[in-house]
Amino acid sequence: MGVSRNQMITLIDVDLDVFFEAEKEKFHHRLRRFYHQEQLEKIDIGSKLVLYGAGRIGQKVYNTLQKTDYCRLIEWVDSNWATKKEGNPTISNPDNLTTIEYDFILIAIKAPSAIYEVHRRLSGMGVPRNKLITLMDVDLDVLYEAEKEKFHSRLCRYYRPEHLEKVGIGSKFILYGAGRIGQKVYNLLQKATYCRVVEWVDMDWMSKKDQIPIVSDPNVIARTAYDFILIAIKATDIVGEVLLWLGEIGVPKEKVILLENHFA
Repeated sequence: MGVSRNQMITLIDVDLDVFFEAEKEKFHHRLRRFYHQEQLEKIDIGSKLVLYGAGRIGQKVYNTLQKTDYCRLIEWVDSNWATKKEGNPTISNPDNLTTIEYDFILIAIKAPSAIYEVHRRLSGMGVPRNKLITLMDVDLDVLYEAEKEKFHSRLCRYYRPEHLEKVGIGSKFILYGAGRIGQKVYNLLQKATYCRVVEWVDMDWMSKKDQIPIVSDPNVIARTAYDFILIAIKATDIVGEVLLWLGEIGVPKEKVILLENHFA
């Protein structure tokens, strides 16, 4: 009895489904020692993966990925890529992620502090959290909450808690004010891994620059990418001038965070 074209296609489809399911099971079996099953379920056949981490665990995950045809590893990166590259030329700079297309980043790092630094870096690069897959014994929510709590405890003496709540992990700050309070806030921000200062400006930047070389002209605000501007100035009249000028250059009010005393 002959087999019609439609029947042949149906038979091929069934075989492909079986093949795909077998490859998926092999993929899950090899990686579930490192990652949660529910995270692996997000990865479809043919997905393009980036592996972040080239330490002991990273090398194990890399070797495992090389044995699977279920997905493709398109980049292997590490924060210490320059030194790691000497032993393995395939390891590259995480900054390359801004120029390639991928579906998920597998993070093969176990130390909580190192994982947090990686997440902060990737967040600053605009990588969505749902593209990140971490090792099974890492709880990102716990890491985030701990760092957030440290950030709040350091800055709540200067800024209102409800305004600090707006600040997410990896947020980029411009600090406005390099006087006594500004220097204190800057030092606190330097200790915080939750966010980062991209510019420190002051209206008297030329005179301040002799003492603090990193202080810049406020005009850099117009050409800097940032999430919030922290005003670290206590004098109400000067704050008023700063707010008026920020409004003139188009800074949205919701991006400006004032000291606590300006709400009294």
